[in-house]
Amino acid sequence: MDTVVDFEKYNLDTLIALAKNKYFNVDTDKIKRAYNFVCDAHKDRLRKSGNTVVEHCLGTAILLVKYMQADEASIIAALLHNVYDAGNEYDHKVVKTEFGKTVAEIVDNVYRIQSLEELNTNDSTDDHNKVESYRRLLLSLFSDVRILFVKIADILQNLQTIALISPESQLRLAKEVLYVYTPFVNRMGLHDIKWQFEDIAFSVINPEAYKHIEEKLAASKEERDQYIKDTIEPINNKLKNDSIVISTGMKWKVYGRAKHIYSIHNKMLNRGVPFEKLYDIFALRVVIDTDNPTLCHYVYGLVCSIYPPAPETFKDYISSPKKNGYQSIHTGVVGKDNKVIEVQFRTEIMHFACEHGVAAHFRYKNNAVTNDSVFEMAEVSNWLTEVRDVFESIENQSFDEVLENVNRNLFMDDIYLLTPKNDYVSLPRDSVPLDYAFKIHSDIGRRYIGAKVNSRIVPVDYKLQSGDRCEILLSENAVPHKDWLQIVVTPRAKNYIAKRLKEIEKQKIADATRLWEASIQKRGLKISEKEYKIIAKGFNYESVDAFMLAIADDEIEILKAIDYAFYRMSTYAYPVKGRGKESEVAKDEQEEREILDFQVHVAQKQPALNEILMLIINSRTVIIRSLEVKLEQGILIFDFTIVSNSKENLNELFKHIENTTDVKSLIKSD
Repeated sequence: MDTVVDFEKYNLDTLIALAKNKYFNVDTDKIKRAYNFVCDAHKDRLRKSGNTVVEHCLGTAILLVKYMQADEASIIAALLHNVYDAGNEYDHKVVKTEFGKTVAEIVDNVYRIQSLEELNTNDSTDDHNKVESYRRLLLSLFSDVRILFVKIADILQNLQTIALISPESQLRLAKEVLYVYTPFVNRMGLHDIKWQFEDIAFSVINPEAYKHIEEKLAASKEERDQYIKDTIEPINNKLKNDSIVISTGMKWKVYGRAKHIYSIHNKMLNRGVPFEKLYDIFALRVVIDTDNPTLCHYVYGLVCSIYPPAPETFKDYISSPKKNGYQSIHTGVVGKDNKVIEVQFRTEIMHFACEHGVAAHFRYKNNAVTNDSVFEMAEVSNWLTEVRDVFESIENQSFDEVLENVNRNLFMDDIYLLTPKNDYVSLPRDSVPLDYAFKIHSDIGRRYIGAKVNSRIVPVDYKLQSGDRCEILLSENAVPHKDWLQIVVTPRAKNYIAKRLKEIEKQKIADATRLWEASIQKRGLKISEKEYKIIAKGFNYESVDAFMLAIADDEIEILKAIDYAFYRMSTYAYPVKGRGKESEVAKDEQEEREILDFQVHVAQKQPALNEILMLIINSRTVIIRSLEVKLEQGILIFDFTIVSNSKENLNELFKHIENTTDVKSLIKSD
């Protein structure tokens, strides 16, 4: 395939003429200044193809204007897209000063994509997942649709000179174009660029298959053209003589077109048939100049009255448009010699949307490339619809207004990172290094103690950006933290951290429970499950587990907790070991109960209270109604109000309290 470009047509006058013809208010002086800037930067520097760098830059700008909707900033950025290669005298700061922030940002991003391409030196095009990740990485970098326009024009210019570079470079470029960039132009409805991308790349990747189909098409061209002409003629005659068509004044056009080589190759692969068995190497399109879409159905009926419809080929995308707004009727009809012919029916408006926007017609033909392409996702379809609107409404809005609308939908939710081995990993936006660690492997996340991003240590809540190179620091002693759950965004990271924290909590609760039980056992006390719950609530915890976890985390001192437990049990006479189901005074003894206040003065040592409480609990006949603790001149004063039904036992209790170590005095109230 001859792809060498006539560079005599690639000159500044051509660019200026195209720009002036397409845009009314373009600043041609600024474009000329950018061209002179490029000439000064690159001078006579040559590319691998043997052409000058200036010719490539000029060709890129011309292709941009010819095939895409671009503003002044895009044209200038296309001229400058590789100016950074010329050295520090032509860096970001200089470009921004000379041509403004927008141009500099477009050039920055295009240059960054080129750097990422150079990293991908391994032949990974047969690895679907890696190719898809790389393609999505590129998409995630496009913060401005003009970046994509410039890059596509750059690639098209490279393809048009592909025959001038080495076979190895040809193959690398062809694979990159076919598997990485073709889906972009496909989804943007850039049909003229799409078929060039596909056919040129295919001619390099599989030259034998390309030549085979090319020869078959050439050999059958005359016969095919005649068949198309013979098929169209009865349709035109039918429409000319139809009374309804005449009465409505409807105009129409019937096109016959041969399909491109790569498209035919894919059909052969998908159907497992040779070239000769393909019935749809060409298609007819009936375009009706009307505002009434129901006339498409009527014309479909007229065509089917000439050529019988092929079974199971009818698809009505007019009555039920696709999600991206695509509308058309698709069908197959049986023509002369029993050949099935693909026919499409649409209005002029539908045709314009298909040719200049992102059309579903192009979507159904890419099954041979990737059946599960991320570009079929709903959010990307929305993005594609916005891109289509650029082409449909460019004359009715300023370019900045259109771009603002498109750019809101241009980014995908994912970011794409480089591993230390230059592989790509996708993560949701706002991901942190912990998300990356768990994405690589749960064991990496388990051992996470820190991370380096672009060779710098970063905090755990660092927000990763597309293009970051991430390295995880590991330790077998790593322990997750509760606040990590508020930082990570991926389900895998959240689930693992939550699960691990629960395991740690469970172990902490078990350890705290053993410590608690050992401590109360030393005091001769056994507490029931019900009592545990009441004690936990006394510390404002809804469950015993939460209470034990607080002890484990040192939020509660265990000695204070046990003191409180003794106090609560003695106050409300909860069941204790050896006391039966009820420790309260029997109802028939209630009349004999005595309420008494007394004070105990002790040295300033908290354990004394534990001993006193234990004596009261073990007395069995005394209930504490209130307890107040005061400190006066270094002496602890315990003010008790108790209820007892046995003077004998009460006197015995007082004697035991007075004999307790550190008790200085016991004073009874009158």
